[in-house]
Amino acid sequence: MLLCSRSRFWVTPALLLAAVLWPAFARADVSMPALFSDNMVIQAGAPFVIWGRATEGEKVEIEVSWGHPRQTVAGDAQGKWQAKFGPPAGKGPHQITFRGRNTIHIRNVLAGEVWICAGQSNMAMQMASKTKDNRGVLNYAEEIAAAKYPEIRYFLVSREKNASAPAVMTDLDGEWKICSPQTAGDFSAVAYLFGEQLHRVLRRPVGLIDNSWGGTDIQAWMSPAALASDPDFAEHLAAARKGMDEMPAEQEKYRQKLREWQQQGANPADKPPAPYWHPGHRNIPSGLYHARIAPLFPVSVQGVLWYQGERNAPKAWLYQRLLPAMIRDWRGGWGRDKLSFLVVQLPLLAAPGVPAKTYSTSAWAELREAQLLTAKSMPHVALAVALDAGEDHIHPRNKRPVGERLALLARAKVYGEKLVSSGPLFSGIRIEGDKLEVAFDEVGSGLRTNDGAAVRGFVVAGADRQFYPAESSIVGHTIVVHSAQVAAPVAVRYAWADFPDGNLFNREGLPASPFRSDHWPESTYGVK
Repeated sequence: MLLCSRSRFWVTPALLLAAVLWPAFARADVSMPALFSDNMVIQAGAPFVIWGRATEGEKVEIEVSWGHPRQTVAGDAQGKWQAKFGPPAGKGPHQITFRGRNTIHIRNVLAGEVWICAGQSNMAMQMASKTKDNRGVLNYAEEIAAAKYPEIRYFLVSREKNASAPAVMTDLDGEWKICSPQTAGDFSAVAYLFGEQLHRVLRRPVGLIDNSWGGTDIQAWMSPAALASDPDFAEHLAAARKGMDEMPAEQEKYRQKLREWQQQGANPADKPPAPYWHPGHRNIPSGLYHARIAPLFPVSVQGVLWYQGERNAPKAWLYQRLLPAMIRDWRGGWGRDKLSFLVVQLPLLAAPGVPAKTYSTSAWAELREAQLLTAKSMPHVALAVALDAGEDHIHPRNKRPVGERLALLARAKVYGEKLVSSGPLFSGIRIEGDKLEVAFDEVGSGLRTNDGAAVRGFVVAGADRQFYPAESSIVGHTIVVHSAQVAAPVAVRYAWADFPDGNLFNREGLPASPFRSDHWPESTYGVK
């Protein structure tokens, strides 16, 4: 037999479509997706499912080092096989061995907590990354130097080989990296800072599967079935079908251009043709779902971190249904109605505006509301408020509070620790003459301002729907607001702007979420 430490088959760009559809190529060797490789983390306490390829009828013997009986499977007519084992009793390290025509050993496997880290650029932003204006993650040099956690492992799903696809892919490309000062610079900053906190508190291995991609719409991460679940998604479902239908022809055009470039000598001085998976392509609805989400469904995971929404702000009203539909979609794929989703609410953006006498609209505030409503209406969904971690840039540098607050939510909502994990969340109002009393959930041990000053960020309106700045004061676990310009207030809003000036926190140091008590149509209302 051929002995090797790792074996897998990956297609070139010219064969991408063929790989997507998983044809029954004749394969002499056993192989599996790169997710199953040295240094991987598998979810503790959950079934371990593994799959791969082999020649039709070829027997594959699989043995795990944690004492479960070995299994023998065989490649089916499409050259696929799958096996399931019980989880290890201890964290390891463990080993998995495959024997067919060849032998494969997967070494240094740990059992711990596995989290999917998905979304767009603020999730994708790496610890050591620099933006175009030379802005890196805050304190990145010190953070990376301290990243000595060999039981934190990171897998970045390839953005080249797992680009948009017209049908569900079965392979995921990437490499498990052990966290160290030499590797942590490549990690997603939010994912790493979440994993660091979780590992330090739980004292368990943590596996972070980074499935993010900058500049992506939520529709790209949803299946055609999810896009068909709501009539208001019809435009995006049509775009998905059109994109999927056109993709094979567009990929063939790329392959032809690539062949012509190669026939000309592939001069390194000449740029190769741009592949079909350009920035616009990655936003074909359902494309990233096919390529990057569905291939993960057999994998046991603890939960999902979701940091996305910037691209969808112009459709914030629709996002109130898009986000819950995506969560239901992924839960259905994993077959877990209680799969945890920890959502990062969008931080403040751009520069502070000059205070105005009347209220101005904000699509970002509407998107934050959609995220808040999803967390309040769906079980096993929680919101990490990051308002104070934003700045005058769409990629804020201060990622540590985001990672820490996600870890707090996980500890409380997923791992059952008794701790305050959220800032104040609006629960209702009571009208008392010319004043409004605003009540909150998640007040912790009490309300406060983070700067010791008077409460800022509240505006009130009467029946004319004109908002004016309000004088606000903390009374017990409530906020009492009023404005001399509004004799009969009926509605209140807090931090309702792209760059709001709000300072309400609980005594545990967690910020209040922006909110509004009214349901009046806003700037993105009806935009599909």
